[in-house]
Amino acid sequence: MPVAAEAGEADGVEHEVSIDEAAAAIAARASAGGSAADYSTMAADLAKNPAVLAALQAQLGGLEGLSSGLMESLPASVKRRVKALKKMQLEQVTLEAQYQQELNLLDLKYDALKKPVFAKRSTIISGGYEPTEEECDYADEEDEDEEPITEVEEGEDDIKGIPQFWLQAFQNCPVIEEAIEDHDVEVLRSLTDVHIDYSSDGKSFQIVFDFEENEFFTDASLSKTYHINLEPAEGDLIFDGPSYASSDGCTINWNKDMDVTHKVTKKTQRKKKGPAAGKTRTVTRVDPQPSFFRFFDPPKQPEDDEEMEEEHEAALFQDYEMADFLKDKVVPRAVLWFTGEALDYEDEMGDEEDEDDLAHMMGGGDDDDDDEDPDYVPPAGGFGAEQPECKQS
Repeated sequence: MPVAAEAGEADGVEHEVSIDEAAAAIAARASAGGSAADYSTMAADLAKNPAVLAALQAQLGGLEGLSSGLMESLPASVKRRVKALKKMQLEQVTLEAQYQQELNLLDLKYDALKKPVFAKRSTIISGGYEPTEEECDYADEEDEDEEPITEVEEGEDDIKGIPQFWLQAFQNCPVIEEAIEDHDVEVLRSLTDVHIDYSSDGKSFQIVFDFEENEFFTDASLSKTYHINLEPAEGDLIFDGPSYASSDGCTINWNKDMDVTHKVTKKTQRKKKGPAAGKTRTVTRVDPQPSFFRFFDPPKQPEDDEEMEEEHEAALFQDYEMADFLKDKVVPRAVLWFTGEALDYEDEMGDEEDEDDLAHMMGGGDDDDDDEDPDYVPPAGGFGAEQPECKQS
């Protein structure tokens, strides 16, 4: 008999099944040594009753983090050996941390080698250097039938470098474009370069945005620093690499009434009563508004024992996602984002791996206590008991 019916018709009369009745029916069948098929039938019955399923989910939610009973079911000698394996796992984590630190040193080495390339790229974009014919000798697959560019067309003499290069690159990157508001566009037109500077120990990196002189702020550059954890926390049984610790923004020195992170509303009010009736005054209201430049005022990483609200966690995720894209994709591959070709590469590679990497960089990832599986059911008769033979027809 289905679980729902078994519980609902216990008194001979069909009625709505409560969570307690369903649980009692499941417990009775489980104590009777139900087979795998029985458990499958019970699950199917529960799925047909949304009220019971929702109530069960609510109660099971309170069991998160509790022991599944596996370790408790093991003989003392086996527990001892499992503890030895866990201690060996700690040794493996130590080696993994050393490996990651070696990789970090290798990254720093090649970052130094790349800097001259990025510096030359910057001078071409800004118009400070005109590439030679040899340097322009690159053929795209779609340019096979195109004649080499040997002469500048009439009217192009006034074009300096590659105008609005970084604005175009940002707008072609979905993660960054999502943060750009209409009122940010004019400011970003004056962006001349974006580069990454790593600390000598690799424990932090700075994203630097260089601007030409503009009407919005007086700063020649804006920067944001990200601090990285290169070592696992004490006692961690898993270490998949560096994770973000925190980030520090910078103060933007906006010119008067040019702060795009705030909206200024002016309203004229007229006095209706009293001696000053008929006179007017102007009230100015300043309210925060969404802007790309809020990137430089990041959310703070909470303390270890501080509970993080969902909205704050989402803000941190967005901040670290932006950092990852700028550091690993947009800055090193800027020309491909400018042309839009980077999107084709992104589609080919997919983004599931990137999401997993980012989840880890935020300090998430797999649960360290793999043995505490909420779906684990100890074998009937305890650990080591003979299991039913698997028969094949």
